[in-house]
Amino acid sequence: MGGALRLYRLARIKGIISRMCEAFGEAVPGGYTFPAAERLAACTLDDLAPLRAGFRGKYLLDAAQRVNDGRVVLDRIAASSTEEGEAELIQIFGVGVKVAQCVLLYGFHKLDAFPVDVWMKKVLA
Repeated sequence: MGGALRLYRLARIKGIISRMCEAFGEAVPGGYTFPAAERLAACTLDDLAPLRAGFRGKYLLDAAQRVNDGRVVLDRIAASSTEEGEAELIQIFGVGVKVAQCVLLYGFHKLDAFPVDVWMKKVLA
């Protein structure tokens, strides 16, 4: 059941991202761009309601606002060490060490990032 639940959550998140791009991104051939932080930072939770993001809405807004106002700088994360990037990312509301490590590994291609979830903890033990 764990695998099915994980697939459901991934499909749900993909849907949220798709709706967010369509609502706030720019139209391009074949779809929409990912919205600029400036565009999302200007939104309210009510503006995000059609995305059906639920509890994730407040996390999306905080991330966009921090990137938009320069408290979190994506280029700085890309150029930093994994440890420095993690410290920068965990400033975002709702981002803990595991999520930061996932972002560093999959988003910033920092191959020394090592996300540890409950399953990895079991393997390591």
